[in-house]
Amino acid sequence: TISVFANGNDGFNSETGMVALYNSVSDVNSDEDAAQIVSTRTLFGSSNANLPAEHGKLPNQESALLGKWLTVVAVDSDAKIANFSNGCGSAMNFCLAAPGVGIFSASNPTTGEAPRGATASGSSQAAPHVSGAIAVLKAAYPNLTPEQLVSLILETATDLGLQGVDEVYGHGLLNLNAATLPVGNTNAVGFDNVALAARMDETSLTLAHHFGGDVKGIKLGMRDKYERTFTTAPSQSVYEAVPVGLGDYMAALQFGLLGDNVQSERLNPQARVSYSNSGSQDWMNLSYISGKSKAKIAFQESYKINPLSDMGASNILRANHIRPASNNIGMMDVDYELKQDLRLSSYVARGEYDTGYKFDELGTDIDVRYKKSALNLAVGHLREYEQFLGTNSTGAYALRKPTISQFTDVTYGYDLGNQGKFNIYGNYINYKTDVNMGYQDFATIDGLQADQYQIGFKGKNILTDDDGLNIALITKLGVTDGALTQNTVRGYNETGGYNNVTQSYDLAVQTRHQQFEVTYQGKLYQHADKVSVLKDNLFFATIKVDSNLNHVQGASQVEVVSGINVRY
Repeated sequence: TISVFANGNDGFNSETGMVALYNSVSDVNSDEDAAQIVSTRTLFGSSNANLPAEHGKLPNQESALLGKWLTVVAVDSDAKIANFSNGCGSAMNFCLAAPGVGIFSASNPTTGEAPRGATASGSSQAAPHVSGAIAVLKAAYPNLTPEQLVSLILETATDLGLQGVDEVYGHGLLNLNAATLPVGNTNAVGFDNVALAARMDETSLTLAHHFGGDVKGIKLGMRDKYERTFTTAPSQSVYEAVPVGLGDYMAALQFGLLGDNVQSERLNPQARVSYSNSGSQDWMNLSYISGKSKAKIAFQESYKINPLSDMGASNILRANHIRPASNNIGMMDVDYELKQDLRLSSYVARGEYDTGYKFDELGTDIDVRYKKSALNLAVGHLREYEQFLGTNSTGAYALRKPTISQFTDVTYGYDLGNQGKFNIYGNYINYKTDVNMGYQDFATIDGLQADQYQIGFKGKNILTDDDGLNIALITKLGVTDGALTQNTVRGYNETGGYNNVTQSYDLAVQTRHQQFEVTYQGKLYQHADKVSVLKDNLFFATIKVDSNLNHVQGASQVEVVSGINVRY
């Protein structure tokens, strides 16, 4: 039980208080207008003018009432204490203010009737606001004890008067809205409102764009310092797909035109060191050849993705399909020719995504060529730190250990004609990812898979020597299977207990992002004799048509880019 007591209407407050004086006992019942009204300061001085009603300060004498008792003073529409209201005074530690002037009332305090639009004033009109607020809070949060309700009402009151708890307004003005919001630090919760050691302000999901939209609507339970349960969403954002701009194309052209910037030194008949610092490429490698074996150690401080290189070919780093893996890469690979047209290679790499998160990659490739056909089959695993398939998760969704993705990468090409001038190709890569969540009783991710595939046509030496044409239809990397399942609390059940729920969110994309691309690049040889400065030149033109852009149904984009690079 909580007792809510009206603090009295004797005018004993130091801010606006006014007291009626009477000449004799017989005047006490006379009309108030005939009474002499004086400020409480005149009688008591500002230091002792806030005198609560006797029952208002009762917990000071009866300590068993502390935490179960509230005393209420009346304020007007400007949140100023009414001139008739007593101030909190010695009751200030369990006292607060509520509206008490011109309040629509259930009955007229004079006649006991309830005329339409009747209003009344007094601390007796203020106290029911607090009682009603307690009823609302108890109904909304059945777990709250009387002591917690009293503490919540006082803690969330809006400060009035002197800063902090004061003798006029106590803790301040009743604020039911603030009382219905979480108070203090909030933690994510599992079943039965058990708090995780993960604060909500530290809980987030930064999704890679190849995840489905279902998980973007994720909800979970959290609790505040009063162990009330609330339903909320984690902080969410999306790593957008990295756009390829004109600068990237021009850098690629420059690298092709000025490729002689690559420096190479032979250390001995078997060993060679090569390096480049051209701006678009910044790398060094050491290679060693012995018979049918070749070993190489490479370091890339920075590597910009070349949109014009190896058209239609898969990147050797399979991490590149997830995010641009372009920073601080160290790589070692060994290549061995088993027999003519059959090679086996293995590699290990460590680097960083453009987001700054590290990865390790280990893979084995088999290259087979038979007549006009070429097949590359690669298997391996990708280890991501603090991420899964390019998605970063923290707090309640933090990872227990690095994520392992097993990948299979297949590329097939077939030469049309006798000189390899034209080629058709196809590529398919699949990731199966094992995600280890830090709070497995709360959340798990199971069956996570993603893939990407493309088919295309390549041609070279079509109009001039050294030109190239690539036509490709690419289905961008997208999650095809997997779900995030969590055990949490969503509000209260009919008996007032916590409502435990198990929720599952589909991680797969519903529509796939497809891109049709046509790219041509070459040299303008036909101008070389007429304009000598165009002797060394490269140009390109590309058209890209995207449908369901970033796996968003109906989103589309058309991009046309062309450029020329000249050295003179």
